[in-house]
Amino acid sequence: MPGRYPPRQRSAISWRNWSTSAGNVVPSSQSRRCRVLGCSSLGSFAVVHDPAQMESLTPSGLEEAGLSGALYQASKSAVNMLTVQYARQLPNIRINVVDPGYTATDLNAHDGTQTLTEGTDAMVAMATIGVDGPTGTFTDRHGAVAW
Repeated sequence: MPGRYPPRQRSAISWRNWSTSAGNVVPSSQSRRCRVLGCSSLGSFAVVHDPAQMESLTPSGLEEAGLSGALYQASKSAVNMLTVQYARQLPNIRINVVDPGYTATDLNAHDGTQTLTEGTDAMVAMATIGVDGPTGTFTDRHGAVAW
């Protein structure tokens, strides 16, 4: 219906100079220059095509949790691509993705094989890297994960 919504106005803000911190948009100079996105190796093309990896099987339990395996994996692949694109477009911010692994949480009825500490150590390590640290990477607690 024409005229129902006001016309969209273009923002004069350059998003390269802004970032999010605890859900609030703040100037990057006021926030840390590091972002860590949580993901899953289920979003890695290399891992799900490797028959030696558990992730190459259809994930059991996703349907029980009300999630579609295909949609969950596709969403994790999208997070991986966003990480690469953000890292390229924002070279002054360290942007990386970390897979916490199969960690015992409420989501999996505490069936995970890792403790909460084991599931977060890689995220904490990546969140505390310096300005010369890596950007656009995918890691877990054991090191680099193939895209």
